[in-house]
Amino acid sequence: MVIWFFWNLLISVYAQVPVGLWVDNFYASSSVFVNPAIPASVVNQWEINLISGGLEFSNNYAFLENSSLISLLSARSFAERDPESSTGADAVLDYYDLDSDYFGFMGAGLELPSFLLRIDQQTIGLSYRVRADLYTDDFPTVFGKPAYERRPVYEAFEPGDFTGSGMIWTSWNLSYARSIDLGEPHVDLGITLQRLHGQEAIHLNSTESNRMEKLPGDSIRIFFGQATLAVADRQIGDQESRDIFQPLGYGWGIDLGMQFFLGEHINDYNWKIGLSILDIGRVHFDQRTQVHGYAIEDSAPVVSGDLGTFDDPDPLLEEINTVVYDQRGASLQSQSFFMAMPTALSAQVDYGARAPFYISGMLIYPLLISQRSIRRPKFLAIIPRYAHQKLNIQIPLSWWDMKDFSMGISARFGPFFIGTNRLGSLLLRQNQLDSGDIYFGLKLSDFLYNRARDRYIYDGKQIDCYAF
Repeated sequence: MVIWFFWNLLISVYAQVPVGLWVDNFYASSSVFVNPAIPASVVNQWEINLISGGLEFSNNYAFLENSSLISLLSARSFAERDPESSTGADAVLDYYDLDSDYFGFMGAGLELPSFLLRIDQQTIGLSYRVRADLYTDDFPTVFGKPAYERRPVYEAFEPGDFTGSGMIWTSWNLSYARSIDLGEPHVDLGITLQRLHGQEAIHLNSTESNRMEKLPGDSIRIFFGQATLAVADRQIGDQESRDIFQPLGYGWGIDLGMQFFLGEHINDYNWKIGLSILDIGRVHFDQRTQVHGYAIEDSAPVVSGDLGTFDDPDPLLEEINTVVYDQRGASLQSQSFFMAMPTALSAQVDYGARAPFYISGMLIYPLLISQRSIRRPKFLAIIPRYAHQKLNIQIPLSWWDMKDFSMGISARFGPFFIGTNRLGSLLLRQNQLDSGDIYFGLKLSDFLYNRARDRYIYDGKQIDCYAF
């Protein structure tokens, strides 16, 4: 079951950092998700986000041969590489053979209609967001498919410890930002309060003391092992009373941020520096939820590869109990658990080379505040950009976990956003496609006149009222 779960995790992972939506001098409704203080410094009197979202994936476990993200999204069939036959599938899947641990991460997001409104030096906003995160960075090398297939039958091995977690949740987000004019530097402060609705979640943790043996027929004998599995899933329990719109858990979250300027406050500044802490909080799952603990010392059960054929968690968990303990429900420890949010520290730097040309930097560094939590990878980006009220172009240079480099492009044409952090894998066929992304947005705003600062913005330049 462990191998089945992580193989599926690693070959279907996504992650999302829509740089083009988060860094824009004229639109800030999505910027609250990287720093809630940013809306205090844009020129809009009001802004409406009609819809925005995106997805991104990257992993070092599996890849698609001769493919691109566009062809992947349009593929109708997939097949694993078989050297002795031709599959005829639209996309052929193969696997990396590495000496280090595998990683994979996922985060997809959708922001539904939301708004920002400026009242004097204050900005308030309300948004509704759908998110899905899935991440692991220590999947053992011994479970890499090429290495595992080479391993002799009846050979014992110790995989080491590994952890994986995932959650789907929605949130109502109430944000507040305030501009504080202290001369130079100018300071903005912001806060976002999140009401969290947990939809589904999973967390798996296995200790490093596990000892296993490969058997024929894609099966494994476990001599010694300890693992904890927490699951919140709508397929658990009575299906007749299931409500697909009812969250399985609730919680609260908060984002805090500040930024300060050197130079002119709006678009003609020398430096803009921000610091924020994101996603402090957790969700308490207590509906259709199970926490199982497995401790194997001397029974040496045989776990069959047939466990991967179960579609619903209820029969799968009962089958594991039968295999490990020879009785139903023996591993059940609790019917509720907390899942912490993907808390992170973020820093932003923006250099106004010469308006409308800017060079931005962004760092997102994860903070592990609980063992049972959603984790996210480290992210660093340098973003040369052209910022204009009618046209915004960015060239993000990104590093995931400080080792996976990519170059992208994003553009805003008036209110329409579209972009990617991985330009090559989006459009061009790659020999080994293991990453890709795309994001989009549609926003409206009153960016021509800013009553709070009593000045007009035209063609990206400040114009005094009398001159206008």
